[in-house]
Amino acid sequence: MTAVARERPKRFPILDGILPLDTGRIPAEAVAGATLAALAIPETMGYASMAQMPIITGLYTLLIPVLLFAIFGSSRHLVVAADSATAITIAAGLTGLGLVGGTPEWIAMMGLAALLVAVVLLIARVLKLGFLAYFLSRSVLVGSSPASVSRLRWASSRASSASRRHPAEPSNHSSGRSGRSPRPTWRRSRSRSRSGS
Repeated sequence: MTAVARERPKRFPILDGILPLDTGRIPAEAVAGATLAALAIPETMGYASMAQMPIITGLYTLLIPVLLFAIFGSSRHLVVAADSATAITIAAGLTGLGLVGGTPEWIAMMGLAALLVAVVLLIARVLKLGFLAYFLSRSVLVGSSPASVSRLRWASSRASSASRRHPAEPSNHSSGRSGRSPRPTWRRSRSRSRSGS
């Protein structure tokens, strides 16, 4: 009777990804956690800037999900953190709506999108829709990160090359001066002087 009771699964699994805890591996796990934090903290802060959000939100997307997954998760190998492809996709979607990055409306819509995704994932958890991941090919899962990285490198190189070609364009619009010769203005003034004479 007791053996059957022990084999029954928990209704609300908690700390399944941590327990049973091997005390002999605590120092190694601590070093691994510190190493992961040193790499992931600046990475998620960069993802927050890619999404045109306050940098502090990058820490939120790392610390809060990891803490909740440690309590309610059941896997020791699943990575729970922000992703560059997600940051780019949601930023592109909000830009398509005509919102400006960094504004209160932008931040509010980002929070609403995060809550909607959380609701969808909770529904998928309740309905046990994890089998849908088997329909995703390995090339899609493995190739998404390199593709997003190459896209970011291309975009950054394009932006840097554009800034090198036209370094004084923003100041020209603000001050009304230009490093180039004002040929259209000169031609207009010359034509006016001829018509007046």
